[in-house]
Amino acid sequence: MACATFSGIAGLSTMTATLNQSFMMVMTSMAAMVAGIIFWGYGFDQIRQMSMRVWYVKALVALLFVLLNHLGYLLPLNTFTVCLCNLTGTGGQLYFAAWMLFHSDASEMATASAVFTLIGVSNFLM
Repeated sequence: MACATFSGIAGLSTMTATLNQSFMMVMTSMAAMVAGIIFWGYGFDQIRQMSMRVWYVKALVALLFVLLNHLGYLLPLNTFTVCLCNLTGTGGQLYFAAWMLFHSDASEMATASAVFTLIGVSNFLM
């Protein structure tokens, strides 16, 4: 649910921005999503516990930036806030999907369908 929230906030911020700022958000967010996928993908394979703690810290920092941006204190860093939300949301979805598949007890298809169902329901609710 938190990953869908971060992704939804990033999408709404991109839609409500000006054209130039929206383009910057989209281009930098693509790099942020790729960085999140690479870090948390390799992090799950190599440093599982530390990458989970890094996600918690990133989620708290992203939440702080979103709140401060909403209150008007970090408006110049709006593009960075969107990138951080996309990085945290996409990386978290990959990490939690990998965790569920790792602990699937030889039922990968059922676990994969559960992952996509959870992602779809959480995106629908957000």
